[in-house]
Amino acid sequence: MTTGESETKRNSKVQSGLLVVAAVGLLVTAGGGFFAYRSWESKSWPTTDGKIIESRVEREKSVGDSVDDQQYKAVVKYEFTVEGTEYTSDRVAFGIGTSNHRSDAKKIVNEYPARRTVAVHYSPDDPSDAVLEAGMGGFAIIILIVGPIILLSGVIGFIAEFRGKVSAILDKASDGDIGGDDGTTYGFDE
Repeated sequence: MTTGESETKRNSKVQSGLLVVAAVGLLVTAGGGFFAYRSWESKSWPTTDGKIIESRVEREKSVGDSVDDQQYKAVVKYEFTVEGTEYTSDRVAFGIGTSNHRSDAKKIVNEYPARRTVAVHYSPDDPSDAVLEAGMGGFAIIILIVGPIILLSGVIGFIAEFRGKVSAILDKASDGDIGGDDGTTYGFDE
């Protein structure tokens, strides 16, 4: 394999990697936008009284299962009734997931102890879609910032890589290195 062929392969891998980064950024941005929209929308949902039926901290299994890899999740289940139909949900808020700090999950569990009466925000279109804390939290805002940064990093990197490749071709062309098999240089031989 010549140096030019290995350079072309490297450039191709870099460009493919940058396109993957841009695609991930696009997915995060789109998902984050939808997530933020749902979070914001929940502020206008009607409320009803509900009751916490379960509240505990759960340790999530992790890949490495070392002390540093431990994840904790607040499990808060509640029941509520809308127009005579009983529902059960476990979403505290949009964007609350696991944490590597047990204290984060414990804080949520302490805020929503079992048997506590709570206000439940539910979607008027689908009452099973409910949250205890309506509105956008910090996680939604972070996604709305990080997604476009990832997307732009991939796009800008790809454009820079592509421009570098075009620049290299033009440099070769200006040196008269590009041409046909018959010696024609396509006008670059001046």
